[in-house]
Amino acid sequence: MKNILKNLALLILFAVGNSAIAQQTYTLTSMYNQSLYNINPAIVGYSGCFEANIQHKNQWSKLAGRPTNYLLQGQVGLGENSGLGINLNSWKAGLLQNNKLGISYAYHLPIGNQSKLSLGLTANIMNQNISSSSAIVFDNGDGILNSGDLSTTGVNFDAGLLFSTSKLKIGFASPQLISSAMRYSGVVVSNGFNSERMYNAHASYDIKLSDKLFYTPTLVFRTIPNSSSIVDINNRIGFNDLVGFGLGYRTNNSLFGSIDLKIDDKLKFAYVFDVFSGNNTIGGLSHEILLGVNFCKNKAVETKEYSVSIYDENGKMKTHYFKTLENMQQFIKEESNPIVQDKFKEAMDENPDLKFVEINLGEEHELDVEINGIYLKVKRFRNVKEMEDYLDELEKTQPEIVKNFRQQIKENPDKEIYTIDLTEK
Repeated sequence: MKNILKNLALLILFAVGNSAIAQQTYTLTSMYNQSLYNINPAIVGYSGCFEANIQHKNQWSKLAGRPTNYLLQGQVGLGENSGLGINLNSWKAGLLQNNKLGISYAYHLPIGNQSKLSLGLTANIMNQNISSSSAIVFDNGDGILNSGDLSTTGVNFDAGLLFSTSKLKIGFASPQLISSAMRYSGVVVSNGFNSERMYNAHASYDIKLSDKLFYTPTLVFRTIPNSSSIVDINNRIGFNDLVGFGLGYRTNNSLFGSIDLKIDDKLKFAYVFDVFSGNNTIGGLSHEILLGVNFCKNKAVETKEYSVSIYDENGKMKTHYFKTLENMQQFIKEESNPIVQDKFKEAMDENPDLKFVEINLGEEHELDVEINGIYLKVKRFRNVKEMEDYLDELEKTQPEIVKNFRQQIKENPDKEIYTIDLTEK
């Protein structure tokens, strides 16, 4: 009983001790590698897919009345360069509970062929409740705790900026950048309870260790002006885009680890735990879980930024579409036909900014056809058989010319363009 009273007292002080602390209800999540929307609204709609996550965090598991958080997020791409998101958040600690609804919009400005600059904004409406009737009061003169159950509503706005390439992400965000004062009826507080402005900065880089193994270091800095700052150093190893393991350090004397699983193309699961050291061990572990779904359009429609069209020996074409240049390069690297790889390299060496590549697997031949010494047309063939059929037909009327032409091919097998002189004698 003594420990319960002690823990409740700590939470009461945390929740309602003063106006600077009362609004520190923004969840300190470790789930940003799995959902960057948690710390920066500029990512909304970036993938172009519909994505939805359910998250739960249980903080300081040994502490009675500990902070818990439930979050429902959804986002979808709008066209090629913008996105819309929604998040429903419920946070509770001791006597204090916050419920928040946020609507986010982001615009993604292409910079060059592989980079984007994204700007995101979130408008939040928040309801805060204090269950004073459940409090164990030590100070009968406390104006808040003796006012009965209290409730108030206010608005605040988040903003974020993100620069991204296929491998690098650098972002800055300010949760609660602008907020209204929240006042409880019958409670006199000079300036009301304000949502404290916070600042987040983050950077991550994807490093390819092998065809199936990727390493992603992430750095996250979070601060409240005139208050504390926290830095996360996070390391994640991903295998074949199916499973990832993370280990990180936070400067408030805690370590955290994570695992994320891609169950199938539409479903993912993630778990993060925090282990505290030093004076923080009184609270025990913190646990965070995520269950997410995503639905993308047909790849042939969704990922038309890059493509490879391959013609087989019979002239039939098949086109493959890719979201990024790296995806296209990976496809070519995994292609078993070395001719495809060689012709792709030739095309990219000639034009490194090429987005649409055509590869012809048939031997391409050209015949310059002349009549009376005047250039008439060029005949193109995708394979030898097609050219031979043409020569067989021509041979019926011009056998001597075809005989000389075949001799020309025999004597110069590496020549790419041959000429048939159909000049009338």
